[in-house]
Amino acid sequence: MADTPTFRSSVPILPKPPDATKVWLLDVSGQSKVLIKADAEAAVVGEIAAPFGRSRRYNADVLAAGVRPSEWLLIGRSTAVSEVMSGLSPDGHVAVVDYTHGRAMIRIVGAQSAGTLEKLCSIDLGDEMFPPAAVVTAKVAGVVCDLIRDDIAEAGGSETLLSFLIVFDRSYGVYLTGALFDAMAEFLS
Repeated sequence: MADTPTFRSSVPILPKPPDATKVWLLDVSGQSKVLIKADAEAAVVGEIAAPFGRSRRYNADVLAAGVRPSEWLLIGRSTAVSEVMSGLSPDGHVAVVDYTHGRAMIRIVGAQSAGTLEKLCSIDLGDEMFPPAAVVTAKVAGVVCDLIRDDIAEAGGSETLLSFLIVFDRSYGVYLTGALFDAMAEFLS
């Protein structure tokens, strides 16, 4: 009998960020990424409750993002995503595709994360135009990506850190990571 395949990220190993950085990258490709498509009358639309262009957290482990009209991406720990999926109604026209191994995902964190991304895409990522929980599909360094603003709590503190999830085809892992490193270089000094 064949062994169960092991997930291997296409994103190069990222160094641990220095303590004083204003921006850093985390490879979070190993998290589950499940795409749900449904018609407007399907019960799942109300259950997911994340409109197109917005995201919401089910809990600390699962994020639902309205990536396109009638399409949602559930992101999180595999068991937590499976648990959410098991609670969704199958009524209506609903399609589910597991993108976990087909998509890579990078989290870019820090005060200069928006400035770094703005060098590589034409989206205004300022608070007024792209507030917390905003979602957009855009090209980053020429690669079509789903960008999700998902600010995170600072470790040991009460403040939140500016953070974006970048979801993209895994074949671009090395290229896109390199482009992000180049764009963030000025903020690392």
